[in-house]
Amino acid sequence: MSDTIDQRVSDIEALIADIPQMLSLRLEGITAAQHETTARVGFLDKQMAMLIRDMRDMRGGVTRQLVGQDGELAAIKDELAAIRGELAPIKDALAATRAELAPIKDALAETSAEFAPIKDEFAATRAEFAATKDELAATRAELAPIKSQLVTQDVLLSAIDAKLDAVLGRLPKT
Repeated sequence: MSDTIDQRVSDIEALIADIPQMLSLRLEGITAAQHETTARVGFLDKQMAMLIRDMRDMRGGVTRQLVGQDGELAAIKDELAAIRGELAPIKDALAATRAELAPIKDALAETSAEFAPIKDEFAATRAEFAATKDELAATRAELAPIKSQLVTQDVLLSAIDAKLDAVLGRLPKT
């Protein structure tokens, strides 16, 4: 190790002579790094300018869109006000109709109350009619065998009539 220190001390003159060249190399490296950083900052500056321009364009577009929507909203509000104006007479007419219908409704309620006994009487009549209908069905059921016997007797009487006519037709006429 002492060898290296001695060698360095002896080469100090060479080192001092190399200082301008080493400084020049170092300065070139720093200059290159500065140029690279300047190029990057310039590129970032251009991108920031494009971004700011795009943001301004978007703000302008949004502003135009909002202005358009404000116009549409104003038109809708005007239409709504016109519709409300048209509905006012309809509401008034509806209220007048309801007022006219109130006495009719009351009269209908009174009539319903008057017809309640008639309705009950009708229901009782309907029940009596159903009972009479059932009795009629029972009577028909009872009369069916009698009708059958009458038909049979009618057939027999017809046969007897025919025989009587035949017998009377053979008798001499006096």
